[in-house]
Amino acid sequence: MVSNRFLIFEFNTEPTTAYFLKPFLQKRGLQVENYHLHSLPKNIDLKGKTVFIVRYLTDSLKNLIKANRRNIKRLIYLMDDDLLDVRATSGLSLRYRWKVFWYATRHKSWIKDIGAEVWVCNEHLARKYRDLHPRVVLPYPLEIGPLGVNFNPDGNILVFYHSTYSYRKEFEWLAEVVRKVTEKKTNILFEIIANKCTVSFFKNLKNVILFKPMSWRTYLRFSIMRYRHIGLAPMFDTPFNRGRSYTKFFDITRAGGVGIYSAESIYAEMISSAGAGMVLPMEVKDWVEVIIELARNKKKRQEIYQNALRLIEHLKQKSEQIWTSLEIH
Repeated sequence: MVSNRFLIFEFNTEPTTAYFLKPFLQKRGLQVENYHLHSLPKNIDLKGKTVFIVRYLTDSLKNLIKANRRNIKRLIYLMDDDLLDVRATSGLSLRYRWKVFWYATRHKSWIKDIGAEVWVCNEHLARKYRDLHPRVVLPYPLEIGPLGVNFNPDGNILVFYHSTYSYRKEFEWLAEVVRKVTEKKTNILFEIIANKCTVSFFKNLKNVILFKPMSWRTYLRFSIMRYRHIGLAPMFDTPFNRGRSYTKFFDITRAGGVGIYSAESIYAEMISSAGAGMVLPMEVKDWVEVIIELARNKKKRQEIYQNALRLIEHLKQKSEQIWTSLEIH
């Protein structure tokens, strides 16, 4: 029996792993073994292995790695958010801030002292944590294709916002957009994933379909059903949001929608220059007008979606080039 040479430690099954690691490892036929942080076996063979720590770590994992550090071939810490600065999470929910602090921020010195390679998802994080000598890695698009996209303008138009509670401020802002659009147009429906902290913003609004948060695996299957038309990605310019990647662009395109993106997002210029989405300032009036315009303009949606597919092909090649330079084998 051949031993797995690549080990991934993650909090749960993380979208970070799915976007930044699994596609590249699988395409190269490399054997991978996953471990969840709260269910680590007592005996894990780390000798000669490449070990990936995805976003979070625990004291138990630190002890395991410290005891075997000399035998580990490569140790890599991967983060796709700004997890190592407590100030970056200011304004987020207390629950999320505590999770980030306990499982990431407080371990920054250990990550440096143990000699881990650090991989980050954008140039902003690379500059901010230059003392860790990070490498920038890019996500790989998942399950995206041209088939099954719904451009039928004759029935209802479905606008969607699929996000997490770390975007609470954006949820609250979006509720006003939804209210004004549905007051003007009865054929525009909204599909929103919201948890108990954000669902209250939409409960009394008409033409809103609410879903509870789901696991990453479930969400991936859910998003592949391409019955949607317009995807929303509001984002304020905050320290935490500056550390994000452009996976939201992949999510919206995979779900069959054309995207409306915040001009304050780190990927706004990329989207705008490629014509791969509508990029707007965070003004309610602008978002209401563009949602209504896209809803009635089938041709424009088709053009934007095709541009999005072309940009995704470019980003796919770019991520492959970077991965090749990382010499993982």
